Amino acid sequence: KEEGFDEVRFLWQKEATATEYLKAWINERKLTQRVEDLQPGERFRTLLDEWTAKLQEWRRRQNDRREPPKPAAAKKRKVEADKAAEAKEEEEKEENEEDAADGEKKDDGKEGEEAAEEEKKAEEEEEEDEPPKKKAKTEENTAEDGDDRDALKVFIGGLPFSASEDQIRKDFAECGEITDLHIPKNEEGNPRGFAFITYATQAGVDAALKYDGDDYGGRRLKVNKAGEKGKGKGDKGKGKGKGNDELTVCVRGISWEATEETFRKDFEECGEVERLNLLKNDEGGIRGIAFVSYQTEEGFKKALEFNETEYAGRTIYVSKAGEGGKGKDGKGKGKD
Repeated sequence: KEEGFDEVRFLWQKEATATEYLKAWINERKLTQRVEDLQPGERFRTLLDEWTAKLQEWRRRQNDRREPPKPAAAKKRKVEADKAAEAKEEEEKEENEEDAADGEKKDDGKEGEEAAEEEKKAEEEEEEDEPPKKKAKTEENTAEDGDDRDALKVFIGGLPFSASEDQIRKDFAECGEITDLHIPKNEEGNPRGFAFITYATQAGVDAALKYDGDDYGGRRLKVNKAGEKGKGKGDKGKGKGKGNDELTVCVRGISWEATEETFRKDFEECGEVERLNLLKNDEGGIRGIAFVSYQTEEGFKKALEFNETEYAGRTIYVSKAGEGGKGKDGKGKGKD
Protein backbone atom coordinates (compact mmCIF):
# COMPACT_ATOMS: atom_id res chain seq x y z
CA LYS A 1 0.00 0.00 0.00
CA GLU A 2 2.93 2.38 0.59
CA GLU A 3 3.79 2.03 -3.09
CA GLY A 4 0.26 2.88 -4.24
CA PHE A 5 -1.37 -0.60 -4.42
CA ASP A 6 -5.00 -0.76 -3.29
CA GLU A 7 -4.78 -4.32 -1.95
CA VAL A 8 -2.06 -6.98 -1.51
CA ARG A 9 -2.91 -10.66 -1.09
CA PHE A 10 -0.44 -13.42 -0.11
CA LEU A 11 -1.69 -16.62 -1.73
CA TRP A 12 1.42 -18.77 -2.41
CA GLN A 13 3.97 -17.68 0.15
CA LYS A 14 4.08 -16.34 3.68
CA GLU A 15 3.52 -12.63 4.20
CA ALA A 16 7.09 -11.84 5.22
CA THR A 17 8.60 -13.71 2.25
CA ALA A 18 6.10 -12.22 -0.21
CA THR A 19 6.71 -8.72 1.19
CA GLU A 20 10.45 -8.98 0.69
CA TYR A 21 9.99 -10.32 -2.82
CA LEU A 22 7.58 -7.49 -3.72
CA LYS A 23 9.94 -4.83 -2.35
CA ALA A 24 12.82 -6.23 -4.33
CA TRP A 25 10.70 -6.31 -7.50
CA ILE A 26 9.55 -2.72 -7.01
CA ASN A 27 13.10 -1.43 -6.39
CA GLU A 28 14.32 -3.20 -9.49
CA ARG A 29 11.59 -1.62 -11.54
CA LYS A 30 12.46 1.80 -10.16
CA LEU A 31 16.11 1.39 -11.09
CA THR A 32 15.54 0.00 -14.59
CA GLN A 33 12.38 1.89 -15.70
CA ARG A 34 13.11 4.91 -17.99
CA VAL A 35 11.19 8.15 -17.66
CA GLU A 36 10.80 8.18 -21.44
CA ASP A 37 8.85 4.94 -21.26
CA LEU A 38 6.25 6.37 -18.91
CA GLN A 39 3.12 7.47 -20.78
CA PRO A 40 0.24 9.57 -19.36
CA GLY A 41 -3.18 8.00 -19.10
CA GLU A 42 -6.13 8.74 -21.39
CA ARG A 43 -7.83 10.97 -18.80
CA PHE A 44 -4.72 13.10 -18.33
CA ARG A 45 -4.33 13.60 -22.10
CA THR A 46 -8.00 14.67 -22.38
CA LEU A 47 -7.63 17.23 -19.58
CA LEU A 48 -4.41 18.54 -21.11
CA ASP A 49 -6.08 19.06 -24.52
CA GLU A 50 -9.00 20.93 -22.93
CA TRP A 51 -6.67 23.16 -20.93
CA THR A 52 -4.53 23.91 -24.00
CA ALA A 53 -7.62 24.91 -26.01
CA LYS A 54 -8.80 27.25 -23.24
CA LEU A 55 -5.34 28.83 -23.00
CA GLN A 56 -5.26 29.51 -26.76
CA GLU A 57 -8.75 31.07 -26.65
CA TRP A 58 -7.73 33.30 -23.73
CA ARG A 59 -4.63 34.49 -25.61
CA ARG A 60 -6.72 35.24 -28.71
CA ARG A 61 -9.14 37.37 -26.71
CA GLN A 62 -6.28 39.25 -25.09
CA ASN A 63 -4.87 40.07 -28.53
CA ASP A 64 -8.30 41.26 -29.70
CA ARG A 65 -8.59 43.64 -26.75
CA ARG A 66 -5.31 45.35 -27.50
CA GLU A 67 -5.36 48.61 -29.40
CA PRO A 68 -4.39 48.14 -33.06
CA PRO A 69 -1.00 49.66 -33.94
CA LYS A 70 -0.88 52.95 -35.75
CA PRO A 71 -0.91 52.46 -39.49
CA ALA A 72 2.27 52.92 -41.47
CA ALA A 73 0.56 55.83 -43.22
CA ALA A 74 0.92 57.99 -40.09
CA LYS A 75 4.66 57.31 -39.97
CA LYS A 76 4.92 58.04 -43.68
CA ARG A 77 3.13 61.38 -43.25
CA LYS A 78 5.54 62.34 -40.46
CA VAL A 79 8.54 61.54 -42.66
CA GLU A 80 7.05 63.61 -45.49
CA ALA A 81 6.43 66.51 -43.10
CA ASP A 82 10.07 66.37 -41.92
CA LYS A 83 11.27 66.38 -45.53
CA ALA A 84 9.05 69.38 -46.31
CA ALA A 85 10.49 71.26 -43.30
CA GLU A 86 14.04 70.52 -44.45
CA ALA A 87 13.21 71.70 -47.98
CA LYS A 88 11.77 74.92 -46.56
CA GLU A 89 14.93 75.55 -44.54
CA GLU A 90 17.03 75.05 -47.68
CA GLU A 91 14.87 77.57 -49.57
CA GLU A 92 15.22 80.14 -46.79
CA LYS A 93 18.97 79.59 -46.76
CA GLU A 94 19.18 80.14 -50.52
CA GLU A 95 17.06 83.31 -50.22
CA ASN A 96 19.38 84.68 -47.54
CA GLU A 97 22.39 84.01 -49.77
CA GLU A 98 20.67 85.77 -52.68
CA ASP A 99 19.88 88.76 -50.46
CA ALA A 100 23.51 88.95 -49.39
CA ALA A 101 24.61 88.87 -53.03
CA ASP A 102 22.12 91.61 -53.90
CA GLY A 103 23.52 93.72 -51.05
CA GLU A 104 27.02 93.51 -52.51
CA LYS A 105 25.72 94.54 -55.92
CA LYS A 106 23.94 97.50 -54.34
CA ASP A 107 27.17 98.67 -52.74
CA ASP A 108 28.97 98.47 -56.08
CA GLY A 109 26.31 100.47 -57.89
CA LYS A 110 25.53 102.95 -55.14
CA GLU A 111 26.16 106.00 -57.30
CA GLY A 112 23.71 104.80 -59.96
CA GLU A 113 21.07 104.14 -57.32
CA GLU A 114 21.39 107.62 -55.88
CA ALA A 115 20.55 109.06 -59.26
CA ALA A 116 17.60 106.71 -59.60
CA GLU A 117 16.36 107.70 -56.15
CA GLU A 118 16.44 111.37 -57.02
CA GLU A 119 14.41 110.66 -60.15
CA LYS A 120 11.94 108.60 -58.11
CA LYS A 121 11.51 111.39 -55.55
CA ALA A 122 10.71 113.80 -58.33
CA GLU A 123 8.00 111.49 -59.63
CA GLU A 124 6.55 111.02 -56.15
CA GLU A 125 6.31 114.79 -55.65
CA GLU A 126 4.28 115.12 -58.85
CA GLU A 127 1.86 112.33 -57.78
CA GLU A 128 1.70 113.35 -54.12
CA ASP A 129 -2.07 113.75 -54.06
CA GLU A 130 -2.95 110.48 -55.79
CA PRO A 131 -1.43 107.76 -53.55
CA PRO A 132 -3.77 108.34 -50.55
CA LYS A 133 -6.82 107.78 -52.77
CA LYS A 134 -5.36 104.67 -54.35
CA LYS A 135 -4.30 103.36 -50.96
CA ALA A 136 -7.70 103.93 -49.43
CA LYS A 137 -9.34 102.26 -52.40
CA THR A 138 -6.97 99.29 -52.16
CA GLU A 139 -7.63 98.86 -48.44
CA GLU A 140 -11.37 99.06 -49.04
CA ASN A 141 -11.21 96.43 -51.79
CA THR A 142 -9.06 94.16 -49.63
CA ALA A 143 -11.56 94.36 -46.77
CA GLU A 144 -14.44 93.64 -49.13
CA ASP A 145 -12.57 90.66 -50.62
CA GLY A 146 -11.84 89.33 -47.13
CA ASP A 147 -15.50 89.62 -46.12
CA ASP A 148 -16.56 87.83 -49.32
CA ARG A 149 -14.14 84.98 -48.67
CA ASP A 150 -15.28 84.60 -45.05
CA ALA A 151 -18.91 84.56 -46.16
CA LEU A 152 -18.13 81.61 -48.45
CA LYS A 153 -16.12 79.66 -45.85
CA VAL A 154 -17.65 76.72 -43.97
CA PHE A 155 -16.46 74.74 -40.97
CA ILE A 156 -16.52 70.92 -41.26
CA GLY A 157 -16.27 69.07 -37.94
CA GLY A 158 -16.47 65.37 -37.12
CA LEU A 159 -14.24 64.23 -39.99
CA PRO A 160 -12.71 60.72 -39.74
CA PHE A 161 -9.07 60.93 -38.67
CA SER A 162 -8.19 58.46 -41.42
CA ALA A 163 -9.73 60.57 -44.22
CA SER A 164 -7.15 62.03 -46.63
CA GLU A 165 -7.15 65.58 -48.01
CA ASP A 166 -7.79 64.29 -51.54
CA GLN A 167 -10.81 62.30 -50.39
CA ILE A 168 -12.31 65.25 -48.49
CA ARG A 169 -11.73 67.60 -51.42
CA LYS A 170 -13.29 65.12 -53.84
CA ASP A 171 -16.40 64.54 -51.71
CA PHE A 172 -17.09 68.19 -50.85
CA ALA A 173 -16.28 69.40 -54.37
CA GLU A 174 -19.63 67.84 -55.31
CA CYS A 175 -21.25 70.83 -53.58
CA GLY A 176 -19.39 73.36 -55.74
CA GLU A 177 -16.01 74.72 -56.79
CA ILE A 178 -13.52 74.87 -53.89
CA THR A 179 -11.10 77.79 -53.80
CA ASP A 180 -9.36 76.87 -50.55
CA LEU A 181 -9.19 73.81 -48.26
CA HIS A 182 -7.43 73.89 -44.89
CA ILE A 183 -7.13 70.79 -42.65
CA PRO A 184 -5.46 71.59 -39.28
CA LYS A 185 -3.03 68.94 -38.03
CA ASN A 186 -1.47 68.09 -34.67
CA GLU A 187 2.23 68.02 -33.77
CA GLU A 188 2.62 64.53 -35.24
CA GLY A 189 1.24 65.66 -38.59
CA ASN A 190 -2.08 63.83 -38.22
CA PRO A 191 -5.46 65.50 -39.03
CA ARG A 192 -7.33 66.89 -36.03
CA GLY A 193 -10.76 65.86 -37.36
CA PHE A 194 -12.03 69.17 -38.80
CA ALA A 195 -11.43 71.42 -41.79
CA PHE A 196 -12.23 74.83 -43.32
CA ILE A 197 -13.48 74.95 -46.91
CA THR A 198 -13.96 78.11 -48.98
CA TYR A 199 -16.28 77.88 -51.98
CA ALA A 200 -16.38 80.04 -55.08
CA THR A 201 -20.15 80.60 -54.87
CA GLN A 202 -22.90 80.85 -52.28
CA ALA A 203 -24.60 77.87 -53.89
CA GLY A 204 -21.63 75.69 -52.91
CA VAL A 205 -21.88 76.89 -49.31
CA ASP A 206 -25.62 76.15 -49.17
CA ALA A 207 -25.07 72.66 -50.57
CA ALA A 208 -22.31 71.91 -48.05
CA LEU A 209 -24.46 73.05 -45.11
CA LYS A 210 -26.96 70.31 -45.98
CA TYR A 211 -24.37 67.73 -44.86
CA ASP A 212 -24.74 68.87 -41.24
CA GLY A 213 -25.59 65.90 -39.01
CA ASP A 214 -24.96 63.27 -41.72
CA ASP A 215 -22.81 60.18 -41.18
CA TYR A 216 -19.42 60.37 -42.90
CA GLY A 217 -16.94 57.53 -42.54
CA GLY A 218 -18.50 56.36 -39.28
CA ARG A 219 -18.64 59.82 -37.65
CA ARG A 220 -21.35 62.50 -37.53
CA LEU A 221 -20.51 65.69 -39.42
CA LYS A 222 -20.96 69.19 -38.00
CA VAL A 223 -21.18 71.73 -40.83
CA ASN A 224 -21.77 75.45 -40.33
CA LYS A 225 -20.47 78.77 -41.59
CA ALA A 226 -17.04 79.63 -40.25
CA GLY A 227 -17.34 81.67 -37.08
CA GLU A 228 -20.87 80.46 -36.29
CA LYS A 229 -21.89 77.69 -33.88
CA GLY A 230 -23.39 74.58 -35.43
CA LYS A 231 -27.15 74.45 -35.00
CA GLY A 232 -27.50 70.81 -36.02
CA LYS A 233 -30.78 69.32 -37.20
CA GLY A 234 -32.60 69.17 -33.86
CA ASP A 235 -36.10 70.62 -33.36
CA LYS A 236 -34.85 73.66 -31.43
CA GLY A 237 -31.92 74.37 -33.72
CA LYS A 238 -29.35 74.47 -30.91
CA GLY A 239 -26.31 72.35 -30.17
CA LYS A 240 -25.64 69.15 -32.02
CA GLY A 241 -28.13 67.41 -34.24
CA LYS A 242 -29.97 65.10 -31.87
CA GLY A 243 -32.33 63.21 -34.14
CA ASN A 244 -34.90 61.21 -32.11
CA ASP A 245 -33.13 60.38 -28.86
CA GLU A 246 -36.32 58.90 -27.39
CA LEU A 247 -36.00 55.99 -29.85
CA THR A 248 -32.18 55.70 -29.78
CA VAL A 249 -30.34 52.83 -28.10
CA CYS A 250 -26.70 52.64 -27.05
CA VAL A 251 -25.00 49.30 -27.73
CA ARG A 252 -21.77 48.50 -25.84
CA GLY A 253 -19.45 45.51 -25.97
CA ILE A 254 -19.51 45.13 -29.76
CA SER A 255 -16.83 42.82 -31.16
CA TRP A 256 -13.88 44.64 -32.76
CA GLU A 257 -14.14 42.23 -35.68
CA ALA A 258 -17.74 43.27 -36.47
CA THR A 259 -18.44 45.36 -39.58
CA GLU A 260 -20.92 48.21 -39.92
CA GLU A 261 -22.78 46.35 -42.68
CA THR A 262 -23.27 43.21 -40.56
CA PHE A 263 -24.18 45.21 -37.45
CA ARG A 264 -26.81 47.25 -39.35
CA LYS A 265 -28.30 44.13 -40.90
CA ASP A 266 -28.65 42.39 -37.51
CA PHE A 267 -30.26 45.33 -35.72
CA GLU A 268 -32.60 46.11 -38.63
CA GLU A 269 -34.34 42.87 -37.69
CA CYS A 270 -35.78 44.77 -34.71
CA GLY A 271 -37.27 47.51 -36.91
CA GLU A 272 -36.50 50.18 -39.49
CA VAL A 273 -33.28 52.03 -38.59
CA GLU A 274 -33.35 55.80 -39.02
CA ARG A 275 -29.69 56.43 -38.15
CA LEU A 276 -26.68 54.30 -37.16
CA ASN A 277 -23.45 55.68 -35.70
CA LEU A 278 -20.70 53.10 -35.07
CA LEU A 279 -17.97 54.92 -33.12
CA LYS A 280 -14.37 54.49 -34.27
CA ASN A 281 -10.94 55.38 -32.87
CA ASP A 282 -8.21 57.57 -34.35
CA GLU A 283 -6.94 54.74 -36.52
CA GLY A 284 -10.38 53.94 -37.93
CA GLY A 285 -10.89 50.81 -35.80
CA ILE A 286 -14.17 50.02 -34.05
CA ARG A 287 -14.38 51.22 -30.43
CA GLY A 288 -17.08 48.68 -29.51
CA ILE A 289 -19.88 51.26 -29.06
CA ALA A 290 -22.75 52.23 -31.38
CA PHE A 291 -25.92 54.36 -31.36
CA VAL A 292 -28.97 53.12 -33.27
CA SER A 293 -32.09 55.27 -33.83
CA TYR A 294 -35.33 53.54 -34.81
CA GLN A 295 -38.39 54.85 -36.65
CA THR A 296 -40.86 53.20 -34.26
CA GLU A 297 -41.10 52.48 -30.56
CA GLU A 298 -41.61 48.78 -31.36
CA GLY A 299 -38.18 48.52 -32.97
CA PHE A 300 -36.67 50.47 -30.06
CA LYS A 301 -38.11 48.03 -27.49
CA LYS A 302 -37.07 44.95 -29.46
CA ALA A 303 -33.48 46.23 -29.58
CA LEU A 304 -33.46 46.61 -25.78
CA GLU A 305 -34.22 42.89 -25.49
CA PHE A 306 -30.70 42.18 -26.77
CA ASN A 307 -29.27 43.49 -23.48
CA GLU A 308 -26.74 41.08 -21.91
CA THR A 309 -26.86 38.63 -24.81
CA GLU A 310 -23.93 37.12 -26.71
CA TYR A 311 -23.11 38.77 -30.04
CA ALA A 312 -20.12 37.77 -32.20
CA GLY A 313 -18.38 36.11 -29.24
CA ARG A 314 -18.90 38.97 -26.76
CA THR A 315 -21.65 40.03 -24.34
CA ILE A 316 -23.37 43.24 -25.47
CA TYR A 317 -25.21 45.73 -23.26
CA VAL A 318 -28.13 47.63 -24.79
CA SER A 319 -29.74 50.63 -23.09
CA LYS A 320 -31.58 53.82 -23.94
CA ALA A 321 -29.15 56.49 -25.16
CA GLY A 322 -28.19 58.91 -22.40
CA GLU A 323 -29.10 56.60 -19.50
CA GLY A 324 -25.86 54.57 -19.40
CA GLY A 325 -25.52 50.80 -19.68
CA LYS A 326 -27.56 48.84 -17.09
CA GLY A 327 -27.69 45.12 -16.63
CA LYS A 328 -30.84 43.12 -16.09
CA ASP A 329 -30.40 43.48 -12.34
CA GLY A 330 -30.66 47.25 -12.71
CA LYS A 331 -27.04 47.94 -11.81
CA GLY A 332 -24.69 49.84 -14.06
CA LYS A 333 -22.13 47.71 -15.83
CA GLY A 334 -19.70 50.49 -16.55
CA LYS A 335 -17.13 49.99 -19.30
CA ASP A 336 -16.47 46.67 -20.99
